[in-house]
Amino acid sequence: MGLKTCLQIGDNDIVGHRFNGYDLGTYLRQRDISCDYFVWQKHSDSDMVFEIASRCNSRNDAKDLAIRENTDYSSVGLFYPFSYDILFEKKFQEADVLHFHLIHNNFFNLSDLPIISRLKPVVWTLHDPWALTGHCIYPINCKRWRIGCGDCPDLNRNFSVRQDATALNWEYKKLIYQNCDLDIVVASKWMYERVSESPFFPKERVHLVPFGLDFSKFKPMDNFAAKRELGIPDESKVICFRSVKSVFKGLDYIRNCLRDLNTTQKVTLLTFNETGLLDEFKEKFQVIDLGWVSNDEKMINAYNATDIFLMPSTAEAFGMMAMEAMSCGKTVIAMDGTSLEEVIMPSKGGGIIVPQGDVNAMRMELEELLLNDRKRRKIGDTAFQLSRKYYDKDRYVSQLIDVYTQAIERKKNDARGQYIISQLEKLGSIKYSKTVNAMAIILNNWQELCIKHGQPVLYGAGKFTANFLNILRKEMLPMPNVIWDDCPKISELYGAPVIKTPDVFPPDVDVIVIGSDTYQKKMTARLKLIPGVAPVIIDLLRESCLKRKKPSDAGQSSDGLTERSQNSSN
Repeated sequence: MGLKTCLQIGDNDIVGHRFNGYDLGTYLRQRDISCDYFVWQKHSDSDMVFEIASRCNSRNDAKDLAIRENTDYSSVGLFYPFSYDILFEKKFQEADVLHFHLIHNNFFNLSDLPIISRLKPVVWTLHDPWALTGHCIYPINCKRWRIGCGDCPDLNRNFSVRQDATALNWEYKKLIYQNCDLDIVVASKWMYERVSESPFFPKERVHLVPFGLDFSKFKPMDNFAAKRELGIPDESKVICFRSVKSVFKGLDYIRNCLRDLNTTQKVTLLTFNETGLLDEFKEKFQVIDLGWVSNDEKMINAYNATDIFLMPSTAEAFGMMAMEAMSCGKTVIAMDGTSLEEVIMPSKGGGIIVPQGDVNAMRMELEELLLNDRKRRKIGDTAFQLSRKYYDKDRYVSQLIDVYTQAIERKKNDARGQYIISQLEKLGSIKYSKTVNAMAIILNNWQELCIKHGQPVLYGAGKFTANFLNILRKEMLPMPNVIWDDCPKISELYGAPVIKTPDVFPPDVDVIVIGSDTYQKKMTARLKLIPGVAPVIIDLLRESCLKRKKPSDAGQSSDGLTERSQNSSN
């Protein structure tokens, strides 16, 4: 029994692909190791990626029910039914090793881990401390996760819970892990220390494996050419950072720093992720919000246009973006108290660390670097050299293969596990019962709508929309021409461009379809606030939304759709 086939498992394939197992699968296949990827939500066209329980037409309804159950009980990672489906998949049965990644995003039932790890060698990369706590992703200064949680000081911290069931949740996790056979992977000493301090996992089965990058892509390029690509003047100094509301990413620190920034230099703010959060600075600086960038070339061009990268996180289990900026020869400023201090290595000259929460210290370092080109370039050059030494993807993959091999070796004589697998192979894949569900209604109404009105605009680029488009693609049904989203995190979804919701309704848009099964009322209300001539807003879940109405019905056209009318907010 050796390493020939590996199965990666996570919540999605494209978002976070450099660390969530998607790119890792490519690297393993380059070493002649067959690697597939099971996800809850597939965004790519890769034939190596498969959606969990994809044949079940009630999967999203069941997920919504599980989310409600977890909400009602203030529980975490329970009640989701479809991770059990993995056991019946041929690719699971044939895999030599399983590698779990992000499984806490509302699709995986932790209670299935014991039986899965009983039958197959399992490696689990912990991307944050959620696995160790009673509910939160990052406990920050709270230490109760070491002793069993309870009396939680902050129930609103992600993942928030209504009531303090954290002691129960913690104990439930402990019981689950005690019945698991797992190898744990972490990417930083910061995470290694926290896993070691937890009573959940034996220390000898915890492996420190920092992430790696493909340096044929992430490398220094012409700074001026990269700036021109983004419409940035050559003389402007570019400060780049994540613009995101998460309390863990330190955006408030950056805002406070920029408000007091004293410089005569021309400055451009270049941001990733959310848009519109830096509008207050548009008169003082050039502001370019890139939104969510999933394209590697655009991401690398942005890094190369950068002069200084800010990452003042309050919690960070590794800091992938810091590593990426370093690989492009950029100076990173971060705060202490997270993994970033070990990632950027200030003691070796690879970056600058200031005390946690010290905005004045960050501002002074930023002002100095804006003026001192020589210092900034020296730190950037050192960061580049350190990234090549410590963050090469080949080292990363080789270390993981060693972990896989150890896990496989421990299970090679497990006759009972092999027998159960052989019995599962006889059963074949699950044949799900046919049920009438929301998605079936939506698909029928979508087809009728496209026949009558062409391909309408889809509003909302969330998880439901992604699943909906994936089904449209598989069923070879018409796709939307464009998707609107208030805070777009991706530029396209299954070939359909994703753009920011316009401030005024375009005159050529007649019909808008709500791309959600849960938030129709909220999204409809949001659209009604947009000025202009309002198009027809369709909720495809309403089974009668396209049926003809009697001519006497006020405000209805002959096909049952509300006539376009002047928006009251115009």
